[in-house]
Amino acid sequence: MQPQQKYTVAYALDSNYVDLTAVSMVSAAKNLPCGKAKFVVLHSRLSGDEIKTLAECAASVSAEIDFVKLPAEKFKHLPLSHWVGIEAWFRIEIPRVCPGDERVLYLDCDTLVADDISPLWEIGLGGAYVAAVRDIWNVKKYTERLKMESGEYFNSGVLLINCAKWRADNLAGLLYAYAGSHKVEFCDQDTLNKVIDRRKAMLPLRYNYLEPWWRGGYHEYFGEYAGQFEQAKSSPCIIHFTGLKPLNKYCGHSFAKLWWKYAELTPIYKQLLAKFQSSRPPKPKESPLKRVFFAGNEFSNGKKRKILRIFGITFTIKKY
Repeated sequence: MQPQQKYTVAYALDSNYVDLTAVSMVSAAKNLPCGKAKFVVLHSRLSGDEIKTLAECAASVSAEIDFVKLPAEKFKHLPLSHWVGIEAWFRIEIPRVCPGDERVLYLDCDTLVADDISPLWEIGLGGAYVAAVRDIWNVKKYTERLKMESGEYFNSGVLLINCAKWRADNLAGLLYAYAGSHKVEFCDQDTLNKVIDRRKAMLPLRYNYLEPWWRGGYHEYFGEYAGQFEQAKSSPCIIHFTGLKPLNKYCGHSFAKLWWKYAELTPIYKQLLAKFQSSRPPKPKESPLKRVFFAGNEFSNGKKRKILRIFGITFTIKKY
């Protein structure tokens, strides 16, 4: 096997995610052979200063970086989940904008690389379009909702993309066609899962460690996945900071301190620290009315239960 010339890692972001991307990039480069990391940043509206910041972060770890500006208008007809921007769809364009790459690792901006990721470029993908990690909950519900043939539903925050097969089969065209004609709840993630379905490979959970600290530690990894989750928790390779991010002092993630160790290595550490020190607690999601009347799920101590709350008195309807 020929030695890998460059390890291409791609991101898609807007101005709100520059800080997180900077730290993620530095962590990725530090866990690849020195000088072998190449970053591709897909965006539609980053400013000159923001591009300069990311370029300086890449240079600080001897990594290459390319910026690819995509027209937002191309994606405006596609469905969006309320918590993401149009950039969520940009990952679909990665094989096209990286024509010289057989595979690319896509990472969400709120990820941190904590171990060597170079073995991902040696995994056999065969006929799979992507390799990804099983999502943390509602897999059965999502596969049934999308009428998928397989019983696996992956989280799209970490994707090892088989660019050669993706381009050869014009998968992007199929994805756009499906998204443009179907209602999807989790825009790009639902679309990728439905269209790819059986043509995916599943990675160990340590390659996209999802810690549900903000849901009372509750997850739905059972059977062999329960063991994988414990292994991922003790030795993650890629950590995905869903929920409140480490830039906020109220983030309760167990690896928030590790994120800050990599943040210290960036040229923007002082700015990050200033933002952390001025951060405020998130606004409560529960309205005053829900404290009086509420029917739904509650999470605590790694468990989920369905409750009914009437005039502040809580009744357990179902335990899971």
